[in-house]
Amino acid sequence: MSSLVQSTRRATSPPGVDLHPDATDAMFGGYVEDALWTAVLKGAITGYAVDRTDPAHHAIVPVAPNTKEMPGELGQLVVEFAALNIIAGDLLNLQTTIRATAGPVSFEQQRSATVLVAVLKNIQGQIALSLEQIGKLGHANTTVFDGLIERTLATASGDTWWVRGGLMSARDPISGR
Repeated sequence: MSSLVQSTRRATSPPGVDLHPDATDAMFGGYVEDALWTAVLKGAITGYAVDRTDPAHHAIVPVAPNTKEMPGELGQLVVEFAALNIIAGDLLNLQTTIRATAGPVSFEQQRSATVLVAVLKNIQGQIALSLEQIGKLGHANTTVFDGLIERTLATASGDTWWVRGGLMSARDPISGR
């Protein structure tokens, strides 16, 4: 799983920059493990599990006795799901505008949420393409429900009428009340 951790680190930062310097390999390993289970739940990967016999090192292992190690294309799919979750977390932690004024001195910093939304859409497209290609190879069932991705994109773009204060507490788009 260490190669998947390193691939996930590369997938979530531009070359030469570490956007998550305080994150340990164990933290990234947790994202990789979560991503494996996401891929299993979506039906994209079958026959693999996480071996937790050594608490310091979790490995993705085949479930069936005579099964080979996870092929690279399935590992890449796990990396893409992990990157999606990490970047979605970055988006949730994003401060879009900071403005401070002290007398005649002022400071303003802006970060573009649209850039991260575009990155999320790019990852969504990569996952869809990966699932399509894996389906052609006969490795996995590619029936995928991408509700999590769609919810993340909706939340990131401000389309959140459905989450404000409880079920339909905001203006109901059907009745208008």
